Amino acid sequence: MILKYAALPAAVVAVGLSSFRIYSINEKINEKLISPRELSIYSPDGPAVRFVEEQPGVVQTGLGAVRVGLQPYVRAVQNTFTSVKVGVISVYHAGQDSYQFLRDPPPGFLPRVGVICVSGLGGLILARKGKCCFTV
Repeated sequence: MILKYAALPAAVVAVGLSSFRIYSINEKINEKLISPRELSIYSPDGPAVRFVEEQPGVVQTGLGAVRVGLQPYVRAVQNTFTSVKVGVISVYHAGQDSYQFLRDPPPGFLPRVGVICVSGLGGLILARKGKCCFTV
């Protein structure tokens, strides 16, 4: 029984690798083989084929000159747009991160921020009145 299962795939492979000739009943059997050069897809090119490049007209030449002249400005605008886009995305993410941090701050964070803000405002008030001991 094991031999029966082992022989089956070998027979299938042998049939797949073999070639068959199929003849029609009405055709005369011709044993002569033809070469690939005799097939129509391998026929040489027809008469001399020559490529003629189209000459641009006045409108096409003018539009080409305008396009070449505007190209540096268009690139500058594209670069500026890309820079602004990256900056806006960075500011958005920074704001989102700050919001997430301030929504649930670590313990002791808000009292420290309060002390820093009050001392900064006090320094501004004293500097305005000229009572600050530090000079720049």
